[in-house]
Amino acid sequence: MLRKSTGARSDPLRSSGGLHEANRFQRGVAEFLRLPLVLTAVFCLVAVGVSLLDRLTPDNAGFRTLVRSVVSEDGAVDFLSAVATSLLTVTSITFSVLLLAVQQTASSLTPVVFDQFLRRTSNQVYFGFFIGATAFSFVVLGLAHQQPAPLYSAALTLVLAVASLVVLLMLIHSTIDQMRPESVVRSIHELALRAREVELKMLGRTRMARHSDPDRTEREVHGLDTGFVAVDTEKLGEIAGAAGDDVEVIVEGRLGEYLVFDDLLVRLVGVDPEDSRHDGDVNAAFGIDDIPSDEPDAVHPRG
Repeated sequence: MLRKSTGARSDPLRSSGGLHEANRFQRGVAEFLRLPLVLTAVFCLVAVGVSLLDRLTPDNAGFRTLVRSVVSEDGAVDFLSAVATSLLTVTSITFSVLLLAVQQTASSLTPVVFDQFLRRTSNQVYFGFFIGATAFSFVVLGLAHQQPAPLYSAALTLVLAVASLVVLLMLIHSTIDQMRPESVVRSIHELALRAREVELKMLGRTRMARHSDPDRTEREVHGLDTGFVAVDTEKLGEIAGAAGDDVEVIVEGRLGEYLVFDDLLVRLVGVDPEDSRHDGDVNAAFGIDDIPSDEPDAVHPRG
């Protein structure tokens, strides 16, 4: 029997409810890209500031004379070009090899390893530093002129080049340590303990059985994404309070359960079946991910 449509749905053939296409960039930012992008933007702003300093500082300034003793004025532009291309090459090769190593470990142990690697803050800082340092080198190179020579840019690029070698060693060691079987098991164990702590709080906000009359009217709210479920019980409680004093929220999409597009999420008991005012808030209270989340209490936003 066909169920009457209760509202506009996202096209599952186009993007699986918005997960794979319309929401791809937003999910990428939430999982991995946010910190690297911020670091890259900071490096680019610093590069513009240093380039302006090269342009505006008088040639006979005391600090510029000191920098001239470290960086050759005649070879400053060539030095920037060499460092920029070298950083780009090292970054590309290193990231490719490390991601291949992570993928091999994930295939032999568990796919969660790859997700943990991307979501770990230290790894995001390492990736953001290398991308940012490379972007810095190219920005100062693009803004450089033979006269006045980019002495400040070359000096700071030299510092970044040395720092990148140190960070590279730290990244390699960190990746190898994270891929050890005992490290993977320890990480999963710690995440499981955190998940149980959050689960206890969630159980304290819910009850096992329905208290409302089964014959009461109710509004069914269906999901717009495909994946594993994370539930924000606080938001659901706020929705119930805003909908009415006698409204009960029955959760059908349970924590950690895999749901597909248009699966039933909740029943709002005491709400008119045609009242769709709370559908958006209910969907916002559910986080959908393509793998079980490392952060059990996190609700991933959707556009």
